[in-house]
Amino acid sequence: GADPSVVEVASPCGPATADPVLERIRKLLAKAESTVFEAEAEALTAKAQQLMARHAVDRARLLDHGRPLADDRPSMVRLPLEAPYASAKGVLLAAVAQANRCRSVELGGLGLAAVVGHAEDLAAVDVLFTSLLVQAGNALAAAARDAGAGDRVRSSAFRQSFHLGFAARIRERLTAVEAAVLADPSSSGSLPVLRSRAGVVDDEFERLFGGRLRDRSIGGRYDAWGAAQGRSAADRARLRAGELSA
Repeated sequence: GADPSVVEVASPCGPATADPVLERIRKLLAKAESTVFEAEAEALTAKAQQLMARHAVDRARLLDHGRPLADDRPSMVRLPLEAPYASAKGVLLAAVAQANRCRSVELGGLGLAAVVGHAEDLAAVDVLFTSLLVQAGNALAAAARDAGAGDRVRSSAFRQSFHLGFAARIRERLTAVEAAVLADPSSSGSLPVLRSRAGVVDDEFERLFGGRLRDRSIGGRYDAWGAAQGRSAADRARLRAGELSA
């Protein structure tokens, strides 16, 4: 049954979490999904994550000055992990969640993942994860268009490995963006607050799921070329995030 001590949000992007910065992030990611230029898509995505990280720093600064925030308690949301390759998509979700101070776990057999975090961080995770799924799907579709019938690009091993490679490289890129923002001298005063809020999320996640967490392997054949192509799809842009504006 539902845990009464957990605030569960039906939709992390609903009115309760409406925010001008999140709206700008959504617009950046919508551009990333619609552009036919992969370098532009990657740069727009990096810019969106940079905005998310800076927004978190700004909110932490408010807390450090004694101003309460509406989402001061961790919440939990459930996000869909659609077949095929649901578990591989769950790896991507975990990467996005971690970069935004949230924790996620796949709810085996349900086609869902639970994500624990503060409300605006959850909204950021939902928006970015959804956009990255679209971008990964677009890259796979482009690869399939260039492949002949029966080509390995169309195999399930290639496609699952593509998603895993994509997720691994996205984790690295998001971690780098977050580290760059937090390394800025203007962010230093907010670090203790950010660490404290992340610790609260970790504690809540362990309380809810710690006793049921298991290491899960992802079944199916592994295609090293597919994984490499997935990493390439996540890393084609060499543009700095600040070179584009919303």
